[in-house]
Amino acid sequence: MSLRQRTTSRRAASESSTDPSAAAVPRLAALAGVLTFIAVVYAISTTLVHFDILSIPFPHSTAINYAGIGVGVVAALVMIGITRTKLSPERILAFGLWFQVIGGLCISIAEQQSTRPGVPLVSIWILTFTLLPVSPHRAAFAAFATAATVPIAIMAHVALGNRELPTSGMEWLPLLGAVVAAHISSFITRVMYGLGRQAEQARRLGAYELIEELGHGGMGEVWRAQHHSLIRPAAVKLLRRELTSRLSATEREALNARFQREVQATAMLTSPHTIAVFDFGHTHDGTLYYVMELLHGLDVESLVEKHGPVPAERVIYLLRQACDSLAEAHRRNLIHRDVKPANIYLCAVGLKVDFVKILDFGLVRDLRSDMRLTSEGSVSGTPAYLAPEAAAHNQFDARGDIYALGCVAYFMLTGQLVFEAETSAGMIAAHIRDQPAAPSKRSELPIPPALDEVVLACLAKKPEDRPQTAEELQELLNAIPVATPWNQTRALGWWSVNVPALVESACKECDAHASPPPVRRRPAPVVRDTVGL
Repeated sequence: MSLRQRTTSRRAASESSTDPSAAAVPRLAALAGVLTFIAVVYAISTTLVHFDILSIPFPHSTAINYAGIGVGVVAALVMIGITRTKLSPERILAFGLWFQVIGGLCISIAEQQSTRPGVPLVSIWILTFTLLPVSPHRAAFAAFATAATVPIAIMAHVALGNRELPTSGMEWLPLLGAVVAAHISSFITRVMYGLGRQAEQARRLGAYELIEELGHGGMGEVWRAQHHSLIRPAAVKLLRRELTSRLSATEREALNARFQREVQATAMLTSPHTIAVFDFGHTHDGTLYYVMELLHGLDVESLVEKHGPVPAERVIYLLRQACDSLAEAHRRNLIHRDVKPANIYLCAVGLKVDFVKILDFGLVRDLRSDMRLTSEGSVSGTPAYLAPEAAAHNQFDARGDIYALGCVAYFMLTGQLVFEAETSAGMIAAHIRDQPAAPSKRSELPIPPALDEVVLACLAKKPEDRPQTAEELQELLNAIPVATPWNQTRALGWWSVNVPALVESACKECDAHASPPPVRRRPAPVVRDTVGL
C-alpha cells in the first residue's frame, strides 16, 4: 500500500470515529451476519427435525419457511456487500432500514408457524436497530413496518394451512409484543437522535468541527479541528468557562470586545514565526475560542525534559527565530507577557524542521490581567520567567519579554531554571533580588563566553540594562562566533533520529493534502489529405 493510500485510510478511520453514521455501518454489517448465522442454524435444525434425526420442539419445515430463510440469507449477504461499497454512510443506513423490515418478515414467517407462547424474536430484532443513528420518523416507520410482519406471517401460514387462525387474546400476544417493541424503539431512537444532535452542535464551532482533544491546561483545552469545507486542519483553543462565570453582563461584554480586538491584532502579525490565527468566536454558552494553525512538533519544555540541555549553536538558531516574532509584535504594541518554554514550539513546516512558532500571543494574559480575572494582588505571568519589574510592580513592556526569553535561553542551555525555589513566592523574590550564575557554570555543554554575556544581559534586573528591542537581541546573537553553526542539515538529522514520528506525521500531512500533478495530453496529430496536390 502506498503512503497516500495509508494516509487516506487513516483519515477515513479518523472521520468514521467522529461521524455516528459511519461508525454505525460496521454494526449494521454485524446484524446482517447475526441474521445469516441464525437463519442457517434454524434451517439445519428444522431439516433434522423433519427427518426425525433430531428430537427438539421445533415445527416441521414448510416451503414458506425455507423461502423465508432463503430470502433472509440473501438479504443479509446483500446488506453485508452494501456496507463494503463506497456509498455514503447515510445511504447505507437507508438500505439498513429496508433490511430491518425484510429480516423481520423472515423471522416472523419462521416463528409464527406455531402458536407457542413467549416473547417473539422479531421484538428483539426491532430493538437491536436502535443502534442505528437515523432520523426518528424513519426509524419509527421501519419499526412499525417490521411489527406489521407478525400478522402478515400469521395470515400467510393460515392461508397455507400451516396453522389455525388465532382465536384468543393470548394467541395475539406476539403482535402486541412487536408493537410495544416498536414504540420502545421509536422512543429510544428519538432520545438518542436528540442527544446526538446536541453532541454534534457542541463539537461544531462556527465552520469548524472538533475532532479530538490534543491537550488541556489551566486556561482551557486545545482540540484538533477540521473546517467543514476546506481541507486545512486546525487547532481550536477553548478558554475555560470559569474565567468569565463570575463576571457581570457588562464585564462579560467588555471581555468579549477586548478578546475580539486582541485576536484581530494577533491575526495581523505576519511573521512566519508567530502562530497564525484563522478565526475566533464564542459558543452558545459563552465560552470563548479561537482557531489557529495546527502544528507538528514539540515545545521547548518537552525538548529539554526529554532530550536534555540544548547545544549552544542550536540555542542561538532558535532564539533568532523567536526574536523575529517578538520584534514584529512589539512594533505593533503587542506584549506577549508569558514567554516560556511551553509557548515556544519547534515544528516541521513544509520541508523545514526546527522552525520556531510563538504561541498564545497577547490573548490569554491580556484577558486575565485587564479584565480582573486574577485574584486581587496576584501577578500575571509564570513565576519562573517573570521580569523583576513585573514581579515587583506588575509593570510590563517589551523588555519584560526580553527578560523571559533570556530565562528560556538559560533553561535550554542548562536544563535548569534560572532560580530554584520551593514556592512561587520564593521564585518571584529570587527574580527581584538575586543575581543569576552564568549558564556556563551550570552546564556540562560548552557555551561560548559571548553567549553567556548575552543571556546575562537579558537577565539584568533593570530594564534599561537589557537589550532594548528584539532586533537588538537578534543582532547580538548573530555576532556570536560558533565553530559549527546549526543548520537545516543538522536539524533534520536530529529530528530523524530523536523524533522520527513527528517528521513522518508532517510528511503524511503534506502527502494527504497534495494534489496530483495535472495530466498533460499530447495533441492528436493532424492528418492532411494530400490527394490531388
